[in-house]
Amino acid sequence: MVCFLVFLSDTTERCSRGQGSGYRGTWSMSVSGLECINWNFSSLRGKKFNARRPEANSLGLGNHNYCRNPDGDAKPWCYVYKKGQKPSPAAV
Repeated sequence: MVCFLVFLSDTTERCSRGQGSGYRGTWSMSVSGLECINWNFSSLRGKKFNARRPEANSLGLGNHNYCRNPDGDAKPWCYVYKKGQKPSPAAV
């Protein structure tokens, strides 16, 4: 699939370009089919990336469960409940 994105802050994006570091769409499902958990969820407090980080807003993290790429990984991802809430790459 080829996607042409004009505005990286467009929340209607259904796909990402490159690594998706600027992806701000609303996809919230991992490639394994599990629903992403909210970046603000209390069990993520000990995780490196969560909505309570000082730079959370610029990373696209907040009170939502949408896939993001705050660490420059290969593609957007999210946390899911599966064996200790390990991050799972999201199907974006």
